[in-house]
Amino acid sequence: MRFALLLILLMFAGGCLQASTVDEKAQAAVNRSRNPTADYSVFTWNEANTPDRGRVSEWSAEFHRGQLHRVETPLNRIIADCGKQIGTWLDVTTGKRVAGVRVAKAACGVNANASVSATRFLGEQRGRFGLVDRVELTDADGIRTYDIDDAGAIVAATITGADGTLHLKADATARLPRADEDIFSEGSLERSAVPNQYRLKPDTSVEKAQ
Repeated sequence: MRFALLLILLMFAGGCLQASTVDEKAQAAVNRSRNPTADYSVFTWNEANTPDRGRVSEWSAEFHRGQLHRVETPLNRIIADCGKQIGTWLDVTTGKRVAGVRVAKAACGVNANASVSATRFLGEQRGRFGLVDRVELTDADGIRTYDIDDAGAIVAATITGADGTLHLKADATARLPRADEDIFSEGSLERSAVPNQYRLKPDTSVEKAQ
């Protein structure tokens, strides 16, 4: 199905956490991702292994303003009110829409639709956009890691299956301290909120040369 990459990416975007083994520092970072303390726009480049499209390299984006959240990939757009826990997903290709609480739980913070068996705090890391908390979540499908900044934005993630297969490596290419106010309505799903410059694969040749 054409939204398989979105389902992978939504493990990089989600909501609350219920775990049998909870690390308090990891829990605090996850909670911060659910309740960001500032507005932001994060643009990400993803390398994913999908069941229907094979190896995929493409952009995604997340926008947060107040309690409102938006997620985009080339084929999918989501808006959600994280306070009210309601959301709508649009399949860009077909025009199909799905609404409900599970959409919001997927789009607001770290995945609330998955039953997590354990969390670990992997330490404070210094990344491209400053200090982040790296957390690891384990569930029946495998292991996920997230880099969460001090405002609650997720700026990097990996998803590894139970068999050790890497399904997703996602790294933010840009982070802005704002989000436009007109991109969170049902009508706004008809258009993309991602500027062209953030749809291009980043040039890593300069970084490798340094």
